Amino acid sequence: MEDSKTDRKTVWVFGRWPIDPSTEQWEVMGFFSTREAAVAGCKIPERDFVASLELDVLLPDETYEWPDCEYPLPLEDDTDSQD
Repeated sequence: MEDSKTDRKTVWVFGRWPIDPSTEQWEVMGFFSTREAAVAGCKIPERDFVASLELDVLLPDETYEWPDCEYPLPLEDDTDSQD
């Protein structure tokens, strides 16, 4: 029997925070099979984020810190300008 952990699939979430920071509800912009594909959709670095979830894994009822959430996303040009 195969280990069920090796059967799990990861999905990458691309989300966007609203313009009004008092609104705590973020928008789902897409679900992707890779981090790179999720990041490629991001157009507003100060509002967009990506994070992964494993399919078929129940999350806790209480609010928790998303372990690998990337926010804010770095601008692509920032890495090129550093010498």
